[in-house]
Amino acid sequence: MSKRIFVRSKTMHFSHKHNVVRMLFGMCALLAGLLFAACSSSFEEDTAQTSEPSIDVIVTNYATHKGFNALLSPGTYAKDNIQKFTVDGEDRDGATFTGTAIAIDESGIGKINNISKTLWNLTLHAYSDTAGTNEVLRGYAVADTRNGDVTVSFTLSSYAVTTPGSFSLTFAYTNESIDFSTAVTEVDLTVCDHETHAALYAATVTSTADLASWADGGYTFAKTNMTPGYYYLQVLFKNGATQIGMYTDVLDIQPGRATEKDVTITNELYTKPAAPQNVKVYRVDDSQTADYYTAVIRWDDVATNEEYYQIAVYKYASATQSTGTPVTTIAYNNYNTISLSDENSMVGYVSGNLWYGSQEYAVRLRTGVLYDFTVAAVNTIGSSEATARIAADDIANDNTFKSALTGYGVSASDADKHLRVNTFAVTYSLNNGTWKIDAANTKTGTIIDYDIYANEDIALRAPKTIDVNEEDELARDYPILYLGDITNPFVAWKKDSIAGGTITTATACENLFVIATYDVQEDSAYDIEFDNTGLSLTASNADSTNTAIISSGNQINSTSYSTVTVTVDTDKNSNFRSFTVYINGTEQGDATVNSDGTATYTFPIPFKGTYTVQVAGIYNNTHYYSKEYTFSVN
Repeated sequence: MSKRIFVRSKTMHFSHKHNVVRMLFGMCALLAGLLFAACSSSFEEDTAQTSEPSIDVIVTNYATHKGFNALLSPGTYAKDNIQKFTVDGEDRDGATFTGTAIAIDESGIGKINNISKTLWNLTLHAYSDTAGTNEVLRGYAVADTRNGDVTVSFTLSSYAVTTPGSFSLTFAYTNESIDFSTAVTEVDLTVCDHETHAALYAATVTSTADLASWADGGYTFAKTNMTPGYYYLQVLFKNGATQIGMYTDVLDIQPGRATEKDVTITNELYTKPAAPQNVKVYRVDDSQTADYYTAVIRWDDVATNEEYYQIAVYKYASATQSTGTPVTTIAYNNYNTISLSDENSMVGYVSGNLWYGSQEYAVRLRTGVLYDFTVAAVNTIGSSEATARIAADDIANDNTFKSALTGYGVSASDADKHLRVNTFAVTYSLNNGTWKIDAANTKTGTIIDYDIYANEDIALRAPKTIDVNEEDELARDYPILYLGDITNPFVAWKKDSIAGGTITTATACENLFVIATYDVQEDSAYDIEFDNTGLSLTASNADSTNTAIISSGNQINSTSYSTVTVTVDTDKNSNFRSFTVYINGTEQGDATVNSDGTATYTFPIPFKGTYTVQVAGIYNNTHYYSKEYTFSVN
């Protein structure tokens, strides 16, 4: 029998979103040429209206899509398949026209004349009948006629076309070493939903005559009025109640077309499936968090009789350990239920399935853990050999999902030992420091880096030392500065706490939390105290036309003022990089540090009563409080 191309179902896994995108390209029935006589469009209601613009239409043909050689598919369109075109339009104001016939000449060009000057969304429909009832292709374009004549291109595909299709498959079994009529007493044929694998259409063959036809010329399995899309095809061979073999494939139903194929099945009885090939694992870039990341497992499906695939997950203690600990086995019965539900869980489901024909499965993995995977094909007769992940040279970046994917390689010292699949996180705590990464970016708080451990030490970030000859203090080679002060430079990273030992490299696949330490000067300039002369309170009305300074002990008339603004002079309190406002001892929020040398916090005038306002400046995780301002509202 002819083998299926190994990429046959690659286009149908990973996520529903990508399935839809691929259907836009993968389900397109292609035009090899368009032979139609040119004629006037029905838009030519008044040829004298030359001021109205026209739209030149160009129909673009796709080259043969790779999936068509990989599926049970109806193939490509010939030039005579399209008998009629119509165009629909809707402008930016909601005006519409529908079902307007348009002629496309033999070179794929047509014209819409005398159309309004506006922005149009256009849909071009292609039919395989002259009555225009059997739509088979469709294309979309935007035409902006506000400045006059324009040219637009339509790429036609079967995406979103709902005209039913059909299939007619004629099966034959050939194997000289097995007498089919003796071995097989029943054949079950099933067409299944691509997403859920639920049976949609089935036939059972038990009669002697029908069974004999499998070896004598063929048995036909057919269905009409099917929704366009991809389906799974399954053929089960039984002897009594015992399943003794199976055949699987992917069925492509195109709008308004018949998938008609002769399918020859050979050597599928009493046979284990062939092992998958080219098992690869990728990390999806930008999927990382401090705890998890997404990995995509791919393989080539070379079997024609697998029931499902099985992935074994292993955890390793080191990058060069030869034998890992089995963590879990993922198969048809748990592929979409595994989760990172507790600290002992190692794998979580993202997308894909492991039914026959699958070639891709995505999982969430924990950072700081060394993994590896094997994939095997399974049917009722048994399992294939488990296929290990292949080497780096065979793993390249892939644009299938429109984002870069990172592959994992093998140890340079031993080509047979894989570097284990991993990502680990290094969290850098700046510990109240300020790191001017470059001229445009200043970092505070924490920074997280994601690295792949390759059995070699990885140097941690090394802040640059201060160049005392640079005039701009904060631009002096961009070091980390404690509270932004050049006299308090970064000294070293400490692991877990500032009391820990200095750390400069990551020496294993483990998540790290490191804390910046500084050479903080111990002189009178750092006797920290809140400068109350740099603190003021102001009452204002809604449009700020009426304001009043609030001194401690003042009364505020709630009918004259609507808000109170707390202002801190940051130049007088330069040791602090943040300020927290309290009312009656309850924290309200942080003041906003402004570019004009102030930090401000505004709150509505409260109900009648007496209130106390206080501000805390934050230095080295310590609160330094201002004096209290007490005022009353009447």
